[in-house]
Order: sequence, then structure tokens, then C-alpha cells
Amino acid sequence: MVDGDGDLWLRDRGTGTWTMPEFNPKEFPARCGEVLTWDQLAREFGPLTGLADDRRIGGGRR
Repeated sequence: MVDGDGDLWLRDRGTGTWTMPEFNPKEFPARCGEVLTWDQLAREFGPLTGLADDRRIGGGRR
């Protein structure tokens, strides 16, 4: 999933939660380093795209 800033989020299939694999506390708000539910991700970082291409890891904020 890609958020409104173009950052990649990945879903844990076991728990259904979402994490930002490229989280760096110097570049992103602390909340981006947390494990989020779908509702939290959509509310705080939407709009979200349907699917993310794994090659986009490291897309970064604009």
C-alpha cells in the first residue's frame, strides 16, 4: 500500500497490521514507526493506493 505522501506500507498477513519498512525517525513522524491497524493507517496517512510495487521501497516523502 502507498500512502498519500508516496511512502510504502506493508501488511503482515498473520496479524493484518501495517508497517512502514523504510521508517527512519530522522525523516518521518514517530507514528510511522508504529504497527498500525487498517483503520489507523487510512485515517492518519490516507488517501491510500490499492497496491504497492515492492520496487517502490524507499520512495520517500515529498
